[in-house]
Amino acid sequence: MLAFGYGIYLVIDYFLNGHDVSGWTTIVTGMFFFSGINLMALGTIGAYIARIFDEVKQRPLYVVKQNTRLKLPDGKS
Repeated sequence: MLAFGYGIYLVIDYFLNGHDVSGWTTIVTGMFFFSGINLMALGTIGAYIARIFDEVKQRPLYVVKQNTRLKLPDGKS
């Protein structure tokens, strides 16, 4: 979102004031846009790696603190 905002600012600034270097606005806007896409992709990969890490640990969802060995009404324990 910041890349789009800054890109709009650069385009407006280019039309109002111009730049000495030809193509600067296009290069900077494209660089910010693709850097943002790259960071979002890395975040998605990081979330999947975190899920894989949690599964690999194979820890139970809960831990039984004490077993009371109570009999169930139908005689099963």
